Amino acid sequence: MAAHGIRGELSAYPETDFPERLRPGREVYVAGVAAPRWSRIAAARPGKPPTVLLRLSGVGDRDAAEALRGAELQVAASDLPPLPEGSFYLYQIVGLRVVTEDGRELGRVDDVLQNAANDVYVVGSYLIPALREVVREIDLAGGRMVVRPLPGLLDPS
Repeated sequence: MAAHGIRGELSAYPETDFPERLRPGREVYVAGVAAPRWSRIAAARPGKPPTVLLRLSGVGDRDAAEALRGAELQVAASDLPPLPEGSFYLYQIVGLRVVTEDGRELGRVDDVLQNAANDVYVVGSYLIPALREVVREIDLAGGRMVVRPLPGLLDPS
């Protein structure tokens, strides 16, 4: 996010598939700043595409908005809309322990690279494509992902 104007508005680039959540009255968590906190969206309007201009409660001038430069807005997991069966939010994937079908430990999902064709899970030095033939099981309750590596996928480069 970045300051916009002199009245405390913030220009934000929505990194969500559900931008309609950024509406007045919504509680959001302001992360990535010196003093992270919960805040309420006081006003929202379209900015220069693809941005949205937001005013958060307690942010009344440019200086207060400038203090939030680079911040990230998050919503509570309980406020997330349900996804179709077999779909997951990125925050649910990052941190999962990854094992092969034969029990070989590969590490944990460090990041998710979003590409046009398919997502790619970064697991240590491995790049695991998020394809049905590779990712055999995602067990959120157990905190693990079971994969069937394609030939050569786990070979050292």
